[in-house]
Amino acid sequence: MQSEWRWFGGTLRDSWLRPRHFASTLGREHYGLAGILVVLVSGIALSIAIDAAVLLSKGFNPLAADPTRLVLDAIFLGLRLAVVVSLVALLTVGAARLSRLRLDLDQAFTALSFATGMLLFAPLAIVPQALSSARPDMRAPLLALTLVVSLALVARFAAAIALNLAGVVGRAAILVGAVALVAMGVVLSDQLGRVLFTTLSYAPDVLPPPAAVAGGGRGVSIEGASFSVPVQWRDAQQGAPGVIADLELPDARLIVHMSTVPTLTTADAFASAEVQKSLRGFDRVDRTERGVVRIDRAVALDDRWYGELRGSRLVERQYAFVVGVRGYVFEFTFYAPADEDAAMAQAAAIAASIRLAP
Repeated sequence: MQSEWRWFGGTLRDSWLRPRHFASTLGREHYGLAGILVVLVSGIALSIAIDAAVLLSKGFNPLAADPTRLVLDAIFLGLRLAVVVSLVALLTVGAARLSRLRLDLDQAFTALSFATGMLLFAPLAIVPQALSSARPDMRAPLLALTLVVSLALVARFAAAIALNLAGVVGRAAILVGAVALVAMGVVLSDQLGRVLFTTLSYAPDVLPPPAAVAGGGRGVSIEGASFSVPVQWRDAQQGAPGVIADLELPDARLIVHMSTVPTLTTADAFASAEVQKSLRGFDRVDRTERGVVRIDRAVALDDRWYGELRGSRLVERQYAFVVGVRGYVFEFTFYAPADEDAAMAQAAAIAASIRLAP
């Protein structure tokens, strides 16, 4: 048993430090269960890194988080990554055969699974991010270092896929590797979204505001924030759970919801769940649109949809964002507006006036 673990450790070390030599062995060696173990542990390491990054971006200490949730998430992503690599390996075999190359499923899985071994270093990327919380004076260079380490790991992961596939399909590795990377990105798009929105939370100023000019009028104060609406907007009767503001016009309504969200939830996942709730009430939806904007210092999702409800034309715009464990939703509904673009612009101007409490 000890010799098997020594062999496994040496093989994994070769894939890291001697990637060309390791890739050259893939055409004649069979690694069996070793590839499955690598991809499982790599998925666990990736999950720990992403969850820790999300928690740090919200100002929480990952060491004080619920260990049960973190462990379950890690195991689930490890298993999921193993399934994803298996499916992508099957797709890679198909792409190779279309190129008239011989590649069996075991070779493709081994090449891809050992390439994921680079993800074992993913937790290293959050070390400077964690230090930036303890050293605010060094925040900018430490966050820059986090980005550099993360990009280096992604580049090394892509290179490992190309090199490993080159060991079994030769020059077609670029094409087959591109197919593999795109397929992984599509299947793991939710995790990529979490990484993207966590990154944006540190630099929201790169995003545009909802409108160039914020709306004026009377101020409205809600828990943790405030905003302005034109004086024509009147208070409507509240009472629904989670509704902290309810305003209306004769042909429009603005409902502001606030709810408690899990610490590991990012803005994109929160907004998508809220959109699905709203869309269920429509009889027909013509089209939906999505954008990403900055609301004060928060990253927000700007969702728009157009449709019908009981024969009436409805246009809705929703701004959703997360501050710590608070999830805010500003939901605008316009009933058969004469000018849909003007209605959307008014919603954007109101959203641009939102200011978060310090």
